Amino acid sequence: MTAAAMIPLMAATAPDAAAGQPDPGQPTSLIDIPIEPNNKLTIERRGQVALIGINRPYIQNGIDPETFQALAKAYYDYDHAPSLRAAVLFGHGEHFSRGIDVDGFKAVVRTGKPLIGRSGVIDPLAKRKPHLTKPLIVAVHGDTWNMADELLLVADIRVAGGALTLWRHFCDHHTARTGPSCSSRIRFVAVTSSAREVRAS
Repeated sequence: MTAAAMIPLMAATAPDAAAGQPDPGQPTSLIDIPIEPNNKLTIERRGQVALIGINRPYIQNGIDPETFQALAKAYYDYDHAPSLRAAVLFGHGEHFSRGIDVDGFKAVVRTGKPLIGRSGVIDPLAKRKPHLTKPLIVAVHGDTWNMADELLLVADIRVAGGALTLWRHFCDHHTARTGPSCSSRIRFVAVTSSAREVRAS
């Protein structure tokens, strides 16, 4: 069974997160976004599960500012939608994602403006509050590089399928200024250390 085929099965077993919703008085609605060339992020609701897909296969699903903002809003809407219990992030095409679209982010970084808005969003890299309160499953395959690796590491459940290639870009003082994803070396060690402890217990 492929990782894509496992998505609805795994998500359907996620625990009920209704008690952890951040603001039940202000519910939101996560709207379906179909697979079309101009839609960089797709959304499909299957019952109580939201399937969120990065849809830029022509550039190995590189994440540009528009995609990042759309993902941040999708996370927020999912977290505040009373009828949704779990979300699955995946990539359309041959790769999950080669991470940050450097050319796309350069102009935004130079302005000094926030990469995402201050309200109605949840940071996909979990570097600032609020954070997701509901389960997030990330299913990866093919190339999963830098920012994509970060998206994987913040997940509650990680599923790998196909010919997976992980590549972590360890930032230095220069590369840290060119994009928002420079903490893989810290998170990767923390996640793998926790995994070893679970296996040893």
